[in-house]
Amino acid sequence: MVLTSDNGGYVKGIGGPCNTTHSPGGGAAAPNTDWNHGTVCFNGESGANNWPLRGGKYSMWEGGIRVNAFASGGALPAAVRGTKLNGAIHIADWYTTLAHLAGADPTDHEAARSGLPPIDSLDVWPLLSGQNATSPREEAGWLVTESLFVQGPWKYVAGGTTMTEAARGGPAYPNASTATDPISDHNFVCPSRGCLFNVVEDPAEKDEVSEAHPDVVAHMKVEMEKRAAHIWSTSHQNDPACKKAAWDRYGGFYGPWKEVE
Repeated sequence: MVLTSDNGGYVKGIGGPCNTTHSPGGGAAAPNTDWNHGTVCFNGESGANNWPLRGGKYSMWEGGIRVNAFASGGALPAAVRGTKLNGAIHIADWYTTLAHLAGADPTDHEAARSGLPPIDSLDVWPLLSGQNATSPREEAGWLVTESLFVQGPWKYVAGGTTMTEAARGGPAYPNASTATDPISDHNFVCPSRGCLFNVVEDPAEKDEVSEAHPDVVAHMKVEMEKRAAHIWSTSHQNDPACKKAAWDRYGGFYGPWKEVE
């Protein structure tokens, strides 16, 4: 059994609006909104506490990325039960790991026939079972977008990026100041060379160290751009064909529609 999360908790202000799939007026998403991520309301959803990490859900800070998780069950060797691991695991890695444990092929052959890229999932069982002390994610790079890349201890964020939710809530959050000073009201803009954090030595991201490590900045920037060029993504925009298929085929529920004849 695996218990995990896909992101840190919400730290929005108590008076926040609802997300919409389309931003109001069809414009680009503003820095402190979650427009185009789907439809969900975050009114009052400032109750999460990611302290001592900075930020929360949808932010680039560790408070929006790093989560706790645990695994349990008879497949785990006795020697690792009750122990703590600090190796990086992406949520996508559970799929291949559990598939291999079950003796199943994790390859998505139907997706391959549709021209989709292979799954981005690594087998981390050697780390969980105690065979290895490190995770394959630490060398492969465990998070990459068009403007953020994490590899080993380093997190790089592209120059000029506005990093939203750039505050910490303290041991007790929300608190008396939450209503007037929520974490979501704070931003940090990266210098033109980019932001650099050592998230192993400084998981709370107190120090932005790009100026002191220009060689690391140059390497991370190149790696981020090289890998980001191969990211496959799809639009979050509503597709009328999807809604029609939901009603015509699935009784009002969402299901596959793009390749259904």
